Amino acid sequence: MKDYTQAISCYQEAIKLKPDRYEAWYNMGNAYFEMKDYTHAISCYQEAIKLKPDFDAAWYNMGIAYDEMKDYTRAISCYPEAIKLKPDNDEAWYNMGIAYRQMKDYTRAIACYQKAIKIKPDKDKAWNNMGNAYDEMKDYTQAISCYQEAIKLKPDNDEAWYNMGNAYFEMKDYTRAISCYQKAIKIKPDYYNAWYNMGIAYRKMEDYTKAIAAYKEAIIFGLARFKEEDIEEFGQDFTNIFKGILKVKRYEDAYRLFQLCQEKASQSLLDVLYPMGKAIEYLYTRKSELIERQPMEFRKTIEEILREV
Repeated sequence: MKDYTQAISCYQEAIKLKPDRYEAWYNMGNAYFEMKDYTHAISCYQEAIKLKPDFDAAWYNMGIAYDEMKDYTRAISCYPEAIKLKPDNDEAWYNMGIAYRQMKDYTRAIACYQKAIKIKPDKDKAWNNMGNAYDEMKDYTQAISCYQEAIKLKPDNDEAWYNMGNAYFEMKDYTRAISCYQKAIKIKPDYYNAWYNMGIAYRKMEDYTKAIAAYKEAIIFGLARFKEEDIEEFGQDFTNIFKGILKVKRYEDAYRLFQLCQEKASQSLLDVLYPMGKAIEYLYTRKSELIERQPMEFRKTIEEILREV
């Protein structure tokens, strides 16, 4: 049992007895970190560093805490201090790469990942994230090379397979993209994003039956992981799924999939999808009263959907 509040009380007592005990400040920072109280964690790490300026672990953990607060500039100021004190700290290089990527400085991010890999050549997550940085720069060939290296090191790296699929997708090589998504799904059968993107890839290839089958799995697994804070993401994704199906005039398939949503989705998500549901129902049944009896605000949205598909 991890009682971080009690642990903090103990560290505070230790500091009262011996104020220059840097380890107590550091450990108290770690306890605050575990409680996601990053502001207090940083204060503790700073106190530890005042007492022991060459405390590389405190510099490193302070960088991580700033990362968690999305203060990437301060995080980046911490990691070099940790590296000066411990040059073989591959994790510091790696996390500095993540911070640079968050700041959209992909060139520096790649340089950091390369440093991490030089220290630890089997660091698959550095290869994967370096691939992501190249992907952001639209250098999909180089990105794929990085993902391949990540997979060589960890063949069950579902994220690397998925990311490689996305890179092939951007290159319009939908066959290879689908193959990668399938590999990701074999490792992680409930991989919502892989099912969703595979559906789009099949639609691009005009294999609508397989696209709809993939979309069905995406809806099932999407609804299983749905949280209220994700409503915007899922509302948009599901809208795109149904629009894609309607555009190829597979009205019955759209209708069946929407029924699946009605059975399993939360009311809040169904509220977001309400106009889409009525548009689907109209296209499937051709009952004009389905639209005519809607309040004007919904009718306009439904009519916009119908014009688009």
